[in-house]
Amino acid sequence: MSRSLKILLSLVDLAILALIAAILFAAFGLGDVISRVWSGATFSWDNFNPFSREPGLMGLTPLVWTALVAVPTALFVPVAAYWFEKKQVPVGVRFALVRLRALALLVLYLILAGPSLVDSEFYKEGSKVAVLIDDSLSMGTEAREFSIFNVLDDREADDIRRLREQLESQGLRIDNPASKGFVTLTPEELSVRNFVRQVVRERAQRLLKRLGELHGRRFDIAAWQLKRTEVERLQREADIKQSELSAELAKDEKLQDASTRRRLETELRAVLDRLAGAERSFSEQLEGDVRDPKILQKRALIGNLLETVHPEGPRRWDIACELVAPGNRLALPQGQSLSLIDLVRQRAEEAEAAGDPEKRSKRRPMPSVRYFVFSTKFGREVTTDEAILEVQPDDLDFRTPQGRLSEIDQALAEVRRYYTADDDLASIVILTDGRDTSGTDARDEGRRRVAMRSTKGKRSSEVVCVAIGNPKPVKVLELLAVSADKEVLKGDFVDFKLKIRADKGYRADKAGGRLGQRVKIILCEDSPGNPVVYDELNGRPVRGPADTEFELPEEELSECKVRFKPKTAGKHVYFLKLNDDRLPDEDTYRNNVAEHYLEVIDRKIKVLYIEQSFRWEARALNDALKRDKKLLYQGYFIDADEGWPQPTSNYDEEVKKQVKPLRNAFSDGARLIREKDEWLKLNYDVIILGDIDPDGREFRLEHWEWIEEWVSRNQGGLILLAGMRNSPRRYANFERAKALFPVEIENLPRDYDTRVDVTRMKYYRLTPAGRAHELMRLSSNQQRNDELWGSVVDGNFRRGQLNGYYWYAPGAALKPAPAQALVRVVSESQVTAEGDVLIASQP
Repeated sequence: MSRSLKILLSLVDLAILALIAAILFAAFGLGDVISRVWSGATFSWDNFNPFSREPGLMGLTPLVWTALVAVPTALFVPVAAYWFEKKQVPVGVRFALVRLRALALLVLYLILAGPSLVDSEFYKEGSKVAVLIDDSLSMGTEAREFSIFNVLDDREADDIRRLREQLESQGLRIDNPASKGFVTLTPEELSVRNFVRQVVRERAQRLLKRLGELHGRRFDIAAWQLKRTEVERLQREADIKQSELSAELAKDEKLQDASTRRRLETELRAVLDRLAGAERSFSEQLEGDVRDPKILQKRALIGNLLETVHPEGPRRWDIACELVAPGNRLALPQGQSLSLIDLVRQRAEEAEAAGDPEKRSKRRPMPSVRYFVFSTKFGREVTTDEAILEVQPDDLDFRTPQGRLSEIDQALAEVRRYYTADDDLASIVILTDGRDTSGTDARDEGRRRVAMRSTKGKRSSEVVCVAIGNPKPVKVLELLAVSADKEVLKGDFVDFKLKIRADKGYRADKAGGRLGQRVKIILCEDSPGNPVVYDELNGRPVRGPADTEFELPEEELSECKVRFKPKTAGKHVYFLKLNDDRLPDEDTYRNNVAEHYLEVIDRKIKVLYIEQSFRWEARALNDALKRDKKLLYQGYFIDADEGWPQPTSNYDEEVKKQVKPLRNAFSDGARLIREKDEWLKLNYDVIILGDIDPDGREFRLEHWEWIEEWVSRNQGGLILLAGMRNSPRRYANFERAKALFPVEIENLPRDYDTRVDVTRMKYYRLTPAGRAHELMRLSSNQQRNDELWGSVVDGNFRRGQLNGYYWYAPGAALKPAPAQALVRVVSESQVTAEGDVLIASQP
């Protein structure tokens, strides 16, 4: 036997011995041995465990089968094969081959059992941090509370000078802010202002560097600022020219001056051409198509840079974004050099390490900070149904705050959907001003660290709220809305209704004996800098400056009303302002101004009144319409005697010549009109239909179609008067007529004719909608209005100074919205039910 064969056989013997030893160890726990050799490894049998002591085939355990069947068979079969083999093989070789075959059979048996060794290595990911940045409008240009370029205290003069010099050395032009005087700042206020200046210094430097990278070389930002100033000036000039031209075009054609109109048109075109040229110069400096995404990013970056160095100070958005910008060192903890995000991450990792029992766990590097902006979806270029939107930190340089509400609660709930059940969301950092939130106030969140349960329920997440804004308590005074008519006749009054929201600090406190803040109500015409004198404030005549002040009540929401008589016809824009400047500690003045567009019409209202007979209501109404000098009135009474002149306006000789009596309900005064389009050209503003017989020859079914189209096309005002004979009862089968009524007239009561007690006087109870409606406003003073119509006092109706009535159309149900009841029937007694509808409207 050769030497090499001997060595091979020796190795085979060692393998057999090792296998036998393994089998013996397996009988007493092979898994335990392997787990000691390979930490974290798991040994198992996929098909069957040959060393199991559980009963198996024929009631015998697999270990018995292995020891008494498998091993003897592996040894006996090779021996028997070579014992009966007839070939002449040397004895030494025969024994060697027996050992080899025995080893092969044993290995094959174990392989059939399916041995499996799984070596697992555990990696523990780092704790994760979610950064939520408020991108609502209140973080933007609406509030600039840090006038860092104003020297309010001598101690900050040097720092302001150094900041201006540094920014101007980088090519920025810093305008001088409006003077605010000198005050003595507390150490805390001085520290805050110094910190904001440091934010501006670092943010401006970083954005300028990035702008240069996008542009490929240094960008001439000073030239851009000069162009922007010129564009703003041209825009103001164009607005003025447009206003002058609109006023000229609003005049009656006979009063227009053609030369003045052409001059204004020429001047406006010239300004618009210069404005277009200035806009093109922006594209030239950006060196690209303004629709190119890269150019749009460049322009957005420039906008954020200029907002940061604004003379009135940076926006809250600028401060928030720079606090979380990668690599900044603005929020320096005591004795450390860490940014805000680095500090939060470090705290999360320390907390995790302190509670981590797995000493052998490995950590692999992963991006542990994700950035989100949160507010409502409105105004975003990417519209989602969620309150939050994930962004890359570098993209914050191109974003601006555009949402309406902060919705902190919803953002906290939704941010967890961005993490799996295995993620360790250790901290949530919220940067917000806490304004305009729809849920919990951010200042309440800032007073406590809220623990939110993770999805696995094993660990909570720390919520850190960073309040952006003035640390001093600020108050909110906001002009929420202004409502008024969009059109008014020259010589008529217009009532501006102002809805005001005020913080508790400004409101009255009767229990504490404190009066509400007095707010000056200012009305400006066509320009915020053009105040005009108005006539009444909340029904009180305005005789001097003191009469223009409104005292805030105890309620958070309050209303006041300004009555004004425009003197110039044409289209105007009116600005309503609260005070000349913001109040002490007020959040911002920008939400103290609102505008309303109004057209003052210098013409008379054209009215048509069609009635069946001379009932008492018709006679009174006809006489009033004839005398009203604001109307061009034509009436037609169907039952009038032939040859009797139909009524028209008769207040002066000129109007008598202008307005001709009608010869038919649908005529132009000279001839009968048979075509709908021809009748629509008469351009009536208001049509009043009385108690007309639907079966009469003068007013046919097709005329309802004419009136329906007149209402929809000409936006005319239709008044339908009830009567004891015909309207509305006999119109139940006329579909076009029913569509125009604001009440349901199909199911009137069977006792319609007898339900109303005509011997008992009834009165007018204004509904909330009626109290607010212009039609029911006999006085601008609400108290005086109630004195005229009547009011409910302690559950009892108290009649007003107006006489009542004896009959009305009973049982008509109000149609669904937008139909609304303005007046309901009431008697002078206790109010126990709503009462029938007396007057209703339908837009």
